[in-house]
Amino acid sequence: MIQKRIENSSMNSLLKDVAFITLLAIMFFVLMGKFGGYAADYITKESCKSINESYVSGERPGDGMCVKSEGNVDFKK
Repeated sequence: MIQKRIENSSMNSLLKDVAFITLLAIMFFVLMGKFGGYAADYITKESCKSINESYVSGERPGDGMCVKSEGNVDFKK
C-alpha cells in the first residue's frame, strides 16, 4: 500500500514536470516565431559592420541583408 502511494506520487510529479517543460517549449517557439525576425535583423546588421558592408532592411522583419558599399554594387538575393 505504501509503495503504491510512493509510485503514484512520483508519477504525478513527473507528469507535472513534463507538462511544465512542454509549456515552456511552446512559449519559446511562439516567441521566436513572433520576434525571431527582429533578432535575425540585429545579427545581420552587426555582421555587416564587421565585413565593411552596408545593412539594408527588408520589407518584413528578418529580410534584411548586407550589400557592398563601395566598388561594384552586388545585391544579394
